[in-house]
Amino acid sequence: MADLPAYAPGKTVPGAIKIASNETVFPPLPSVREAILRATENINRYPDNGYLDLREHLAKHVGFAPENIAVGCGSVSLCQQLTQITSAPGDEVVFGWRSFEIYPLQIRTAGATGVPVPLRDETHDLDAMLAAITDNTRLIFVCNPNNPTSTVVDPEALARFVAAVPDDILIVLDEAYVEYIRDGLLPDSLGLVRAHRNVVVLRTFSKAYGLAGLRVGYAVADPEIVTALGKVYVPFSATSVSQAAAIASLEAADELMAPHRRRPATSCRPPRPTSSGCRWPNAPSTSSPGPLTTASSCARTVRTACGSPSALRTRTTPSSALPPSTPSTGTEITSERRTRHVRRVRQP
Repeated sequence: MADLPAYAPGKTVPGAIKIASNETVFPPLPSVREAILRATENINRYPDNGYLDLREHLAKHVGFAPENIAVGCGSVSLCQQLTQITSAPGDEVVFGWRSFEIYPLQIRTAGATGVPVPLRDETHDLDAMLAAITDNTRLIFVCNPNNPTSTVVDPEALARFVAAVPDDILIVLDEAYVEYIRDGLLPDSLGLVRAHRNVVVLRTFSKAYGLAGLRVGYAVADPEIVTALGKVYVPFSATSVSQAAAIASLEAADELMAPHRRRPATSCRPPRPTSSGCRWPNAPSTSSPGPLTTASSCARTVRTACGSPSALRTRTTPSSALPPSTPSTGTEITSERRTRHVRRVRQP
């Protein structure tokens, strides 16, 4: 582990608008703040370790049973748990690259081998990801919309991809930014969970819901997978305050999502490339931030002005963090292997 780099979050630069962490600029609604305040009255008690109330609200929100819901300390913790329950030394995990930079770090922590598949036109190359599957593949991450390129996989192509992957390989659809998808590109990811027992959907309250500081995310999956996730998670990792805030946010979802459903692209001015990244002309100080937008058209403007998506980041994962392997090609895909995507659940 000595050569494993730690995950480095986006930096805050005085006088610049921070876009490295993709945080919403909207504060919590009054009803959410009130729920947070009420929850602090009982912080001398441990939180509900089974997240029963939150899981019931989430189940109603996504149209599943509570048994299909797992809660985590942000969806990033669920990524790690999914890697733990599927992968060990000698196993492979396929993911697009560049994508969420935590994937290769968590894969190495599990002792598995990462198989990064280069993006095509800044989006996931699903055909190449299929070709990268081998007998050692245990897990596939599809970040959709992709972080950091903001691109979305065509829903029909995603459905074909899921159908083509052997059912003994776990497919994780990481949808941290799903609330921002427009233009008819919203995938029926929950329908894929219903149709395929090896599909997991991850979502978070950190982005559109504006609860990044409270750390709460969830998975929608087959009950067998949810049970396995419960065996490797850190107890009490989602606090009573974060659970209360998440429930209040779900109850106010229509009001909360309204700002994100608008297209404020007309308020975006082309950013100016600088030696340290990109910033907007006359950008206000961080103490009085102006409105930002996550509209895809604005993201493309930023990428064009900066020259490349990587110029947007205030940090990059060192090349040493990436697995040395490269995707294989021409692999014949079969579905004759027995189901094994939760076969290696190790006791905590």
